[in-house]
Amino acid sequence: MVRNTKTRPTHPELVERIVAILNVLPGDRVQVIADFVSQAKALDDPDVLNTFVTWRNDPRLDTLLLLSSQLTEDDVDQIIFFAEDQFMQNGKVEK
Repeated sequence: MVRNTKTRPTHPELVERIVAILNVLPGDRVQVIADFVSQAKALDDPDVLNTFVTWRNDPRLDTLLLLSSQLTEDDVDQIIFFAEDQFMQNGKVEK
């Protein structure tokens, strides 16, 4: 078993870093972060959280979110339906 030799911040260092970030964010953004942390704590599955963070860091997601923000709700639904149909026809896409 290979151990991770990368030095991780201690709990007090993390708390200090998080507080510094939260202090400069508007209240609505802090609320979103608080909601996310609550969900992560309730889930309590590091693998799922790591998968989400990896997925969220994909630059294509930002493009999809930007494009979908410019569409009507019906148009977004149509794109989702199309993607679901493609998935059902082609099966699971593996990397």
